[in-house]
Amino acid sequence: MQHKKETIKYNKLDNLKQFELIRICKNHQERFFKPHRHDFYEVIYITDGYGKHMIDLQTYELEPNTIHLIRPSQIHQWEDVFNSEYDGYIFLFSKDLLQLNKILDNLFHFHTTPIVNLNEPVKTYVDNLISMIEYDSNNHQNRIVPFAFSIILEYIIMLRKENSTNSLQDTRIALLLELIENNFIDEKSALFYAKSFDLTTKRLNELTKLHLNKTTSSLIIDRNIIEAKRGLMYSDSSIVDLSQQLGFQDAPQFIKYFKRYTSCTPLEFKKLTKLSNVQI
Repeated sequence: MQHKKETIKYNKLDNLKQFELIRICKNHQERFFKPHRHDFYEVIYITDGYGKHMIDLQTYELEPNTIHLIRPSQIHQWEDVFNSEYDGYIFLFSKDLLQLNKILDNLFHFHTTPIVNLNEPVKTYVDNLISMIEYDSNNHQNRIVPFAFSIILEYIIMLRKENSTNSLQDTRIALLLELIENNFIDEKSALFYAKSFDLTTKRLNELTKLHLNKTTSSLIIDRNIIEAKRGLMYSDSSIVDLSQQLGFQDAPQFIKYFKRYTSCTPLEFKKLTKLSNVQI
C-alpha cells in the first residue's frame, strides 16, 4: 500500500502574536529545511554563513548581509542542513502589525526580486534597531517593536529603490499583479484584467511590457505554471484532480497547457524532478 505524500506544511502565527523574532544561531528549527508555506510575512536577515534558499521554484544565495523576503503562501525552504556558521534573524509578522499597508505593497509586491543586500551605514542602523527590538521584547513591553521594525522595512525599501532597474512606478501594475494572484485560477484571459482597469488589452500590455517586460497573458501563464509545479512537486494529487483545482475544463486541457509553456507534460516534469532530486 502506498502512503500519500504529506501535504505541504502550512505554518501560522500564534493568534495572540503579530510579530516574532527568531535568532538563527540560538533558535534554528528543523522546519527551516523542509518545504513549507505560511499565512504571514517573513523577512530573513543573514549575518553569517553561506547556503541556498529556495523561494517558489527559484534558488537564491544565503550569504552575509542579505535580506530575503517571503510573502504569505509562497513555498520556500533552506536547502542546506544547519551548521554553526549560520547566524542572523528571522522576522515573522502579520499584516495587522503595520498600520501602513503601503510598506508591504512596496516591499512584497509581485515580480520583484526577493533579495536585498545591506550596505553601510544601513547595516549598522538595522543592527541597532534589532537590538532595540530584542530589548523591548525581552522586557515584555513590545511598545516600540512595530515602530522599530517599520523603520527597518523602510530602509530595505530605500535600498531596493536605489538598486532597482525596474521600479513599479505605475500603481496599476501592483494592483494588476495582486488581481492576478487572487483570480488566476478562475480568470485566465487578459481581457478580464483589462476590463477591471477600464483599459483595452493592448493598453494594458503596453503598461506591463514597460514595467515588467511581459504581456498580461504571460503574467497569468507564469502564475498558473508556478501553481501547477507546486501541485506536482508537493502533493500526490492526480492529474485529473490537479486540473480541476487549477480551473481547467479537464485533464487533457491542463496537460496541453502545461506542455505548451514548459515543453514537457506534467508527468514528465514530475519524473524529471524526482530523478534529479530537484526540489522545484
